[in-house]
Amino acid sequence: MLFSVRSFAEVLQDWTPLKDELLSDLDFKKAAVFKHKSDKDRFIAARILCYQMLRLEYAIPLPIVFEYSEFGKPKLSGIPDFNWSHSGNYVAFFCAADAGIDIELIKECNLDSFSSVFTPTQLNWIKSDKNKFYTLWTIKEAVMKSTGLGFQLDPLELNPVFINGTNESWQLNFEGKVFFGRSLFKKCYRNNESYAISYCTSDPSIKLDSIRLH
Repeated sequence: MLFSVRSFAEVLQDWTPLKDELLSDLDFKKAAVFKHKSDKDRFIAARILCYQMLRLEYAIPLPIVFEYSEFGKPKLSGIPDFNWSHSGNYVAFFCAADAGIDIELIKECNLDSFSSVFTPTQLNWIKSDKNKFYTLWTIKEAVMKSTGLGFQLDPLELNPVFINGTNESWQLNFEGKVFFGRSLFKKCYRNNESYAISYCTSDPSIKLDSIRLH
């Protein structure tokens, strides 16, 4: 298991001199599509963070040539499943069996517009609690990304069950597969921002509660 959440500015600062060696022509073409520099930076930082983490345990030839599933999930030949996410000023990475991860900058939201994402029971549980909203949102995103199908899945069919008496640890059974997950919040005092993070795996032996955010 490999896990990291970092400021994309820090990732770029550490590795920008080497990014031309790290990324393939395909990823440079993908990055060039973005109109805003911040979006391009997040895109590049996610891939650099992926390399930073995977090289701790695996030999990764350069440039990194990612393959992408039909719905955009990245993979590398001979490397276990991994996933990344970025939002606001942060990027997140997770490597494990059927890895899925989502990070979201917490903002004001109108729950009335999310009836296609949350069931009535889930909306009643959320009420007007932003933390609960983003917990459920990131859980659904993490599982959808884990499957590699994204929003090809109906988010209304994803119903996590919280365990251990908190809103942190959860399980989600979907089409005969059990996803084991955890949800956390990260406070960035410098920018007065808060982030919700959820990640999951299909491997019950992985100790997700051993992960600590800094």
